[in-house]
Parts: sequence; C-alpha cells; structure tokens
Amino acid sequence: MAREDLHFRLRIPEDLKKQVHEAAEKHGRSMTAEIIQRLAWTFDGGFYDDFGPDTVKPEASAKVSLTGLHKLSDELATLEAALYAEQGMLMEATDYAEDFDSPEDAKDAAELSETRIGQLERRIARVRKKIEAERLKERNAPNPFSDPETEKG
Repeated sequence: MAREDLHFRLRIPEDLKKQVHEAAEKHGRSMTAEIIQRLAWTFDGGFYDDFGPDTVKPEASAKVSLTGLHKLSDELATLEAALYAEQGMLMEATDYAEDFDSPEDAKDAAELSETRIGQLERRIARVRKKIEAERLKERNAPNPFSDPETEKG
C-alpha cells in the first residue's frame, strides 16, 4: 500500500477481526491488504448491488422475524451470497497460486474452496426444493378472506 493512501481507524467486532487476521495469514498478506482485497472484491463483483445491504449485514435481517417462504428466501439469498464469495476465493486461489507459500498450499486452498462450493450448491438445491414445496402449499391453502358460504354455491 502506498504511503499516500488514506489512513483511518476502523472499529470492528473482535470475532470479525480474528477472521480477517486468520484469512490474512492464510493468504500470506497483511490484515490491511486482506481488508482492501475483500472490500474491493465486493465492489468489483457487484456483490453488494446484487444482494443488497440486508444480505451483507446479518444484524439487519436478525431484526426481522421471518417465517415460512420469507425465511427460506432469506436463507437462499445468504447461501447464494456465500457461494458467490467462495467462488471468488477459488478464483483467487487459482489465479494467484504463486502468492502461496508452496504449490501444495495453493492446491489445498483450491480444493477446500471446491469442496465448500459443492456443499453450498447442494444446500442451495435443498432450499430451492423447500421453497417450491412452500409455494405449492401456499397456492393450495384456503383463502382466509373468502366466504365459505358463498363458495358452497
């Protein structure tokens, strides 16, 4: 990072700081470089624009009590965001393999990302099936606003 770049203090929760520290060590860069890389990635990839602020900020969605289809839709958006992030990590592991300490480390990182991607894709498929089942259930549910007497006809 150039000395002319803007400096500022950032307050983050301790557990998030720990995650950033671990990721920085894993990728062989400073915490600042890790934060810059991840922040740039969110803007470059359109991540924030695609999923919106509520998906990026878990505390925002935690304030809303969701049930049924809404809860499943929220879960799907979270899983899709995680898949998008993991795909970015895989691209980084393959595109910047020379930045790892050894070829084995790069291979391990890529394999781990591929495993996570597979797991996320399977979870997404399961949630999509649940959403379809919920939609079908809602379509077949009786209309609470209809008058049963007039429907007997």
